[in-house]
Amino acid sequence: TSSDYRLKKNISSFNSNAWTKVKSVNLRKFDFDEDAFKTAIDSPDPEIDSEPKNYTDNVGFIAHELAEAAIKGAVIGDKDGVDSDGNLIYQKINYISLVPVLWGALNEAISKIETLESKVQSLENK
Repeated sequence: TSSDYRLKKNISSFNSNAWTKVKSVNLRKFDFDEDAFKTAIDSPDPEIDSEPKNYTDNVGFIAHELAEAAIKGAVIGDKDGVDSDGNLIYQKINYISLVPVLWGALNEAISKIETLESKVQSLENK
């Protein structure tokens, strides 16, 4: 991903309460449906071309739930999408697009922790 400052303009600090977006999406534990996945591999969807490494005990997101957090570029496709021939179009997650939001949420959490530590220290010093 190109990230050189010379390719950017209107640069400002990102402070959009990223932690609320992270908090709004449930992390899920799940098993892939083996039969559904085999059907998907045989579908015209070129993105699904191999089986998952593990069918059981996976951790991740449900694409349409993540889409509700409105993180630009995180979810590709529409819930229950189909093409003009009625073939299923499966939603995908672009995990790379989550990194800046997670970074922002971590920065916000660190700031909150530091503020709380400072308040605790002040109370302990009284």
